[in-house]
Amino acid sequence: METSPLVSDRVSATSRASIYEPRGAVATERVERRSKALDAGFGAILGIATWLLLITMGLPYVFRISEHDGLVPLAIIGALAGLTRIRKVLWIPPTLLTLVLMVVAYTAFIEAPVRSLVRRDAVPQRADAIVVLSAGINPDGLLGWQATDRIIKGIELVQAGIAPTIVTTRELNVFRGKVITSEQDQKRLLALGGVTDALVTPVINNTREEAVAVERIARSRGWDEVVLVTSPAHSRRACATFEKVGLRISCVPSDSRDVALIVLGNGEDRIAAFRLLVYEKAGTAFYRWKGWL
Repeated sequence: METSPLVSDRVSATSRASIYEPRGAVATERVERRSKALDAGFGAILGIATWLLLITMGLPYVFRISEHDGLVPLAIIGALAGLTRIRKVLWIPPTLLTLVLMVVAYTAFIEAPVRSLVRRDAVPQRADAIVVLSAGINPDGLLGWQATDRIIKGIELVQAGIAPTIVTTRELNVFRGKVITSEQDQKRLLALGGVTDALVTPVINNTREEAVAVERIARSRGWDEVVLVTSPAHSRRACATFEKVGLRISCVPSDSRDVALIVLGNGEDRIAAFRLLVYEKAGTAFYRWKGWL
């Protein structure tokens, strides 16, 4: 004769199931979730490390990507890759970049390639004008180190009697909705240097536009020769770009206060010089492709 199970029997069976079966499954699930979280976190860390190494080597600047734009995307990509089989090779990019960085910082490997970027012509006894190229402005509207170095060299040439006129190129940026140009700080520094005859080009965005703008001014004023002042690592590409538009120039690089390019005596300067090399090599390739060189 069949009888219905007692309530206590049903409770006992439920208790045994909750003790033995679900607990093991829950524990396994927790371990799997924890493992996936660790894999994703590890991938994100490697992604961030890769981005920081790329910044240190200057590669994002070639594509006009700011320092912060790639941090989150690389972290997300690394985290997602960490959840796949790709996680086994995620260590390779940061490892290779670290090795390259160590070679650059601790050897003389970079010295000859960087110095090959510099073009230094003889300073003429007389020229029609000194042309000083732009090099960025900060959100306060002030020139950076390279731009200031260029202005100082231009003032030095005017004071030496090489030419009475300085031409600066106007750069424009928008920060938080406010339009800022380089013109005001350029004029302020020129005035401090005693330069009274100064011209400024329309707004420019690159070296090619600077060359075209200066060529128009030179043609309208009948100038025969100008002295071009820019940063040392930029000088070879810039001067070739100006010559391409038909200008007769003498190339005079400014001093470099942010990077000791002459000595290159420590890892910091070598890495900074490597960034300049990467940027200029990429710029030269692009300018040749566009037919600007």
